Amino acid sequence: MKELEIKFTDFIKQNPIQDCVNPFRLAYNHGQGWPRDLYESVLQRTEQNVSLVWRILGDIIATSIDITEFFLGTNLNSLFLIDDLEEHLVKYTDEISDGNRVIAVAHSQGNLYANEAHNLLYNPAIVPPGSFRIISVATPAGFVAGYEQGEELYTTLQGDLIHLFPDALDWNIPDTDCGSSWECHAFVKSYLNRSASRSQIMEHIVDAITAPIELETGPREGDVFYLSFNEGNPGVPGDGVTISPAQFFHFNEPRPQFSLSDTIGGLTITAFPVGTTGFGQDPNSHIGIYVLACIDLFAFSLPISGSTFSATQVNGVTGYYVNAPQQFLDHLAEDFTCPLVDWVITRFSFGVLDPEVGIRATAVDAVAVGFGQDVLPTEDTPPPE
Repeated sequence: MKELEIKFTDFIKQNPIQDCVNPFRLAYNHGQGWPRDLYESVLQRTEQNVSLVWRILGDIIATSIDITEFFLGTNLNSLFLIDDLEEHLVKYTDEISDGNRVIAVAHSQGNLYANEAHNLLYNPAIVPPGSFRIISVATPAGFVAGYEQGEELYTTLQGDLIHLFPDALDWNIPDTDCGSSWECHAFVKSYLNRSASRSQIMEHIVDAITAPIELETGPREGDVFYLSFNEGNPGVPGDGVTISPAQFFHFNEPRPQFSLSDTIGGLTITAFPVGTTGFGQDPNSHIGIYVLACIDLFAFSLPISGSTFSATQVNGVTGYYVNAPQQFLDHLAEDFTCPLVDWVITRFSFGVLDPEVGIRATAVDAVAVGFGQDVLPTEDTPPPE
């Protein structure tokens, strides 16, 4: 991993994304060498069918005599498939919860873990779209999770026998001078130390970092949504359901999910507070908005200079709203150190910045986001899912 970090840091020295890359971290599957990893890879691909495993391995080994000796005297049937997937998922979700985008550079058997991690993160979705992406190296799999067929970001050397796996993605770097099949499979010695494969891997990482967030249906000007959060679904104003903020006064992972790049006329944020915190009436009222921008967490606060909270009513409940003009959002994007990546709202906070007691947070009866200025919820706006 250290070698990957060194080479990638050198690769992006002249790229504006260099200010947006956090330290590399390791999600390790405890393989026990090439023969065992090969066996475990096939075992995972064939859903534990041991007899089929040996037929596949026999076909692969027959094409590569130089690795046969590594299997002699090894009772691979006695090996246990060590599943580190749960540990990986904890690391991924922790990083994403902190507002980071995770780029998993997976090598060999690690691709099977990464593909399954993607499946568990997005079926059903428990993280924002685009916050977890895979860069595949020497994969035994026939796909890279998260990409359409033919658009996968992967690298496999021609001399690496991994592409001989049934249905595996074919080689895409015509390099057979990397030594034996064993040596050609090595991540550092072959993939990172040979210019063609190294350049492609680095370019794929940059592509994944700068890829826009793609949503199934983007909001349009004039659309308005009530939101639900990890802390609960407050529904619509007046339905008797309220939620309180989590740690640090935050309401996390708003749904539905959308990116700020979808805006053309700014945003309207409406909150229907509970209690007597003075939110919306006190001049120190604020709405904090946190976004996933590049792979950093960035926050801005409303109202901005020259804007104030205004009141509205839905179902007899008073709410307070404030506009974020498009010029304000554009200005933030221009000034931000990593302007290439879409911004996705990851959390809100609602409260009063009391100079004596700090933030007085408010529970909410409902929260709405409108696309455009003064785009407010009405009694006909559907509740959040």
